[in-house]
Amino acid sequence: MTQSIRTIYGDIQIPESEDDLLSRFLRRYGEWAYVETQLLATVLEDGDRVWDVGAFLGTFGLGLVSQVPVRFLLAAEAQASLMPLLRNNLEANAPCPFAVVQAAVTDKAGPMRPVTQPDNVNFGATCFEPASPDDQDCVPGLTLQALRDANGDYDVLKLDIEGLERQALRGDIRYLRDRKPVIWAECNEAISSLELFNMLLWLKYQPVYVAFPVFRKDNFRGCDSRIFPFAYEAALLAAPPERLERLNPKATPEECIIRPVESAFALRKALWETPRWGQSEWVGKSKAELIACMGRLVKGQQLKTFLNTKSE
Repeated sequence: MTQSIRTIYGDIQIPESEDDLLSRFLRRYGEWAYVETQLLATVLEDGDRVWDVGAFLGTFGLGLVSQVPVRFLLAAEAQASLMPLLRNNLEANAPCPFAVVQAAVTDKAGPMRPVTQPDNVNFGATCFEPASPDDQDCVPGLTLQALRDANGDYDVLKLDIEGLERQALRGDIRYLRDRKPVIWAECNEAISSLELFNMLLWLKYQPVYVAFPVFRKDNFRGCDSRIFPFAYEAALLAAPPERLERLNPKATPEECIIRPVESAFALRKALWETPRWGQSEWVGKSKAELIACMGRLVKGQQLKTFLNTKSE
């Protein structure tokens, strides 16, 4: 079952699920992680060819092409159930030529199967792994090079494929090495992110770590009710130096973390210092008040017992 809602991207279709995280964000705020497209848009050039790999419902690609006049948008998604929604959303809202491809993008062609998830609260977090042709629910596994052969080159490559980002890059090494397209790749708290970072270094990029809040104060619906009080997503941005120089943190008023990372330790430290969790009562507090709250937490102190007496 699906439903149609009005969003910052236009009227789009989403899964009719009360549990799916991204669908909840789209219903409440009319957008999902829009800040990342505001930042990446400052690096793009008019006429770029943009690939959105791990497109889900198409919100990333639509958010980006609504801010920069690109020449072509390719949306690749592995989940068969999302393909009708993705195609509809691009047909209704993409201001440029586009293509929609069902594929799990990796380093070797062949069937891929979804990995069972522990819960059903985030369709966008579905992982895939190599499968045998006899396995059920298989999807085609394609390389970036194979997609280029069928759809032309890319200038900007977004990867959000749940830990397969490094494998995807291995599937088009020569092009990446010679052309140096812009890469925006999801960066989670996982060993796979360190492997991706090492791959980018090997390709002679100088990656920049970018972390951004998923809640935007000036969101499409003007809603201030937060699903998560403190939650950031993160990405590794790799691009030629002249493009990186155009990255503009002032493209959004939100407080983002943007820093070059020159070593695996620097990346680990950046991930460590990125907000992921927080308590609802901390929202709106000053920096000094937040430091006080966290200091109390480290010491195991709680307000309900702090200086409390039986007489109270």
